[in-house]
Amino acid sequence: MKTLQVRKLVIAAAASLIAAAPAMAYDCKAITFSGGVNDETCLGGFAPPPNDSIDAVNALNFGAFDFTVAYQYKDDTSGAGSTTGVFDAVATGTGTGTIDFNATITDRFVLVLKLGQEWSAFVFDDNVTPDTTWSFALANPTTGSGLSHVAVYSAAPIPEPSTYALMLAGLGAVGFMARRRRQA
Repeated sequence: MKTLQVRKLVIAAAASLIAAAPAMAYDCKAITFSGGVNDETCLGGFAPPPNDSIDAVNALNFGAFDFTVAYQYKDDTSGAGSTTGVFDAVATGTGTGTIDFNATITDRFVLVLKLGQEWSAFVFDDNVTPDTTWSFALANPTTGSGLSHVAVYSAAPIPEPSTYALMLAGLGAVGFMARRRRQA
């Protein structure tokens, strides 16, 4: 009789722990990427949403890709494209969209997709160049799983295209002055 009561208590305790555990938003197989994406390591879906917090992303376990992020770039305009210089994210349907990179990323970075009220984090060890486009698709989208925003978290600052243009203009000016001095 006591054994049966102990079993019931253990089952009830296990059920309450499972009910209290945060639900995973999307598993890694639910989202596919295309467009030249390499070395993708999925971290899975996490709940509650990160609330755009670098600390929340740093708290994730990246395993072999573990690093501390310091910079965040967010797509602020839901479904219509970004006002940031690093990337533009556009929803193309329920659970689908594209990410157009406008800056070079040469180190590991975390890509966070927020679809509805759920989000998934993916860590990449890729070199991304301007004019690179990635597409993503949720395998079984549900109502309300439209793209609400995308965030990129990086360990190093990502120079915006205007930074490269300014650097090239500066090098050109230095070269012009050196040539002018030689001629004089």
